[in-house]
Amino acid sequence: MIKAGHAIIKIIESYGIRHGFCVPGESFLEIMDGAYDSNSFQLIHTRHEGGASFMAEAYAKLTGKPSILMVTRGPGACNASIGIHTSFQDSTPMVVIIGDVAREHLGLEAFQEIDFPAMFTPIAKAAFRVTDSKRIPEFMHRAFKIATQGRPGPVVISIPEDVLREDIPLNSLAQESLSPAVSERSTLLGADASLMDSLAQLLEKAKRPLCILGGSSSFWSNELVTKLSERLNDLSIPFATSFRRQDLMNAKLSNYVGELGTGINPALKDYVQKADLVLAIGTRLGEMPSQGYTLFHEASSDQKIVFVHPDVLGARPAFQIELTIQTPISDFVHVFQNVPVKNKWESWCVEGHSLYEKWALFASNVHLPEGFNLSRMFLTLKDVLPENCVLTNDAGNFSGWGHRFFDYVRPRRQLAPVNGAMGYAVPSAIGAKFVDPKRPVIGFAGDGGFLMTAQELATAKQFGLNPFIIVMNNNMYGTIRMHQEARFPKRVSATSLKNPDFVMLAHSYGANAIRLTSERDFLPMVEKGLRSSFPFVLEIPLLQAQISTSRNLALSME
Repeated sequence: MIKAGHAIIKIIESYGIRHGFCVPGESFLEIMDGAYDSNSFQLIHTRHEGGASFMAEAYAKLTGKPSILMVTRGPGACNASIGIHTSFQDSTPMVVIIGDVAREHLGLEAFQEIDFPAMFTPIAKAAFRVTDSKRIPEFMHRAFKIATQGRPGPVVISIPEDVLREDIPLNSLAQESLSPAVSERSTLLGADASLMDSLAQLLEKAKRPLCILGGSSSFWSNELVTKLSERLNDLSIPFATSFRRQDLMNAKLSNYVGELGTGINPALKDYVQKADLVLAIGTRLGEMPSQGYTLFHEASSDQKIVFVHPDVLGARPAFQIELTIQTPISDFVHVFQNVPVKNKWESWCVEGHSLYEKWALFASNVHLPEGFNLSRMFLTLKDVLPENCVLTNDAGNFSGWGHRFFDYVRPRRQLAPVNGAMGYAVPSAIGAKFVDPKRPVIGFAGDGGFLMTAQELATAKQFGLNPFIIVMNNNMYGTIRMHQEARFPKRVSATSLKNPDFVMLAHSYGANAIRLTSERDFLPMVEKGLRSSFPFVLEIPLLQAQISTSRNLALSME
């Protein structure tokens, strides 16, 4: 026999997962005790459940495996909901375990009681409450399967604390019907011959095809990306990446045309609308890449969309689809290698890539009499950072400089929340360091988002990790101020910030920190940050007028 809480750790170990993230709670002490005995799994305790959830989400993005998040009932689960929602919208596999109130108190509005299946069903692939200890192995394996099948995402399991204390048979942990091995293939309709014949016919008729890549990072491996990029290059089919999925392909390839995100290149928007065939692979074509569901034509136009996704129902495309291919992305890429296509679209490719080059290399048309030129600084980063460096970013206008001016050449280098969650940068950088402590990681945060999770620098220090955090400080919620000035000029309300001394704050957490005072010192400070054996914070004071890569807030206020 084995305690149910210890059994959960054994099952997690069977999936080869090395780290889980939590804020400890008395409702799951038995699981924590099981982690004490593990030689292969470490439970990382953080300073806030929101930070733990972001670390877990980033960890899963980089490993391609489901991550583990453990929180206590009530406030703990509520705090964690931001990272669970991020996992849901980013299609990131995650298994969330909540220590629940004892069975005898369920339904009485007991201390910290919440109906967790009701709470999390809208932002998770599935949510269960397990009240029978003997069924814990069944639901754990089911959670891993659901989290990874089709469109990946979070699965939430709440378990009453008294259930975790019960003994269950040791031989029940591995069930034949639910193998511990993470499913690598979808059981859904594959890329069969008739569908690929239809795709070949559409390509044969196309004059301006465009491929758009996106979706879960677990869809894409280095091998898969290489195969697809070689095929697209061979056919001279241009490709774009979805919002905050720029690392899916090598931006230096001659058929890359840019990112479909916020602050889109206006020329790219026109280019996409000229395409007569859109091959969407992995992406949901959601609100951000579709520019508020306005970028793609109606069914009556001559633009046709081919939608390739392992879970079409879960992806919920908002546009009329000409051809749906429901299959694992890996299956599609392998079959696509042999789809007969006679045409090539060299001139169309050249046109798109030239638009990208002009946009990505243009060091901003906003001229300020003073302050730092962030465009130039990010172009510098592009030249000096090693190819394996992971970049994470928070939500906010400041992230636009990285999206516009930084190139990625391989997958799983960009960690950025497509749900726009603030507070992501610091914990995601720490999560990346747990995956590979030797790999350089830089997290970019605005001053607003930084203070939402800055306390996790203490977690990094406690576990001997050295993430490098760059804080863009303009003393305001910049994105909201931009919209506020556009709609209500010179009526500033609830967007100004009076910040603490970020350098002193970082020092209090045991981090090295410095405030940039001259642009010429930027590169030496970056090099110093990458060499630091402790967490390192570089604060960059910004003028409030420098609101985006192509807009001066001061001009908009005139």
